[in-house]
Amino acid sequence: MANENDPEAPMHTDIWMNQEPVVVDQLDLQDAEWLLVNPTTTGFKRVLYDQENMDNLLRQLLDNHLVIDVESRATLVENAFAFARVGLVKETDAMDTTVYLANELESLPWMSADYGMQKQLTTLLKRFPETYELLQAYLLQLVTPVYEHKGWEKESEEDVYQMMLREVAVTMACTCNNVDCVLTAQSLVEEWLSSETNPIFVDLRANAYCTAVRTGDETDWEAMFDKYLSTGPLHLPNATIERSDILFGLSCSTDEEVLSSYYDLMFDEDMIPRNEVPNALLPMARSDSGRWFLWQHFVSFWDVTPLPQGVNRRSVFMAVVEGFATEEDYASFDAFTLKFPAEDEEDEALYQSARDVIQKNLLWADANQQQLHDWLQDKARA
Repeated sequence: MANENDPEAPMHTDIWMNQEPVVVDQLDLQDAEWLLVNPTTTGFKRVLYDQENMDNLLRQLLDNHLVIDVESRATLVENAFAFARVGLVKETDAMDTTVYLANELESLPWMSADYGMQKQLTTLLKRFPETYELLQAYLLQLVTPVYEHKGWEKESEEDVYQMMLREVAVTMACTCNNVDCVLTAQSLVEEWLSSETNPIFVDLRANAYCTAVRTGDETDWEAMFDKYLSTGPLHLPNATIERSDILFGLSCSTDEEVLSSYYDLMFDEDMIPRNEVPNALLPMARSDSGRWFLWQHFVSFWDVTPLPQGVNRRSVFMAVVEGFATEEDYASFDAFTLKFPAEDEEDEALYQSARDVIQKNLLWADANQQQLHDWLQDKARA
């Protein structure tokens, strides 16, 4: 254990653990305001601190986060979101660990925050537009200094952790509509479409393609699909990754007619080979507009038009409903099951799994949406 007075010379306290949680209290803090268990995360364990100690750790992160080692900073963030997922702390408590990140230039804490928010928070809050708008504004404020520090260009002798930081920063900045990020993505993609070389760093391509398609029009989408058709040969690993990134980007369109055309192309193996259809359809099922396009398609044609060959029916259906979070969404699902009753045990299992996910999402939204809205509003006023 480390404390505020000497964070680099940990105290040693032996605590034997089995598979049950252990509560530790009455420790001698040596007049320090905070105690950090498992510094540098040398052991695999989650630590739930009392509120006073956690508040003091958060204060330390804001005052000077470098006093706490980077592994422990990442673990504090990761644990907070893990505890929130199982209801041991509130989502707003988890979000408290992200406030200092505007000053964080290491990738591990940012990756912990990004992963923690993606599990539920950023997906489900999209069903509450006013709250999601506040979330995007908050994240934009956090990530902009880091995005401006890293940019799009790979630095010489850059280690893998800084490459990962760039990927998180660019992806979040573009997703939150940072003006420079969006314009850079559009410019780089335009340059790539009109030449034989790709100026975009490999790890940033999927996000760049998605941003360009999301903010572009039908002509931009068609130009990228033509690029997909000309990318090959298929047996080269790099070409396979590139084609997958392009298919991901194409799924980001917000135009319903474009999404409909894209879906139709998935039934034509001369356009999109069967083995690559999942790389197109699953991202569409999880995208902001694609999810609802597919759901309306299911509602209208579930018993008439099968899914394209090469995809797992259950995976696509569950990818769509994992974004359901309102009573209206639940009512729509109920109406769907009445319109298309389960025909066999496979259907029954699919419907029950979907119902379980939606009910869990509704409980999450009921417990957290308004609290998060208020928390984000307070941060916007600060």
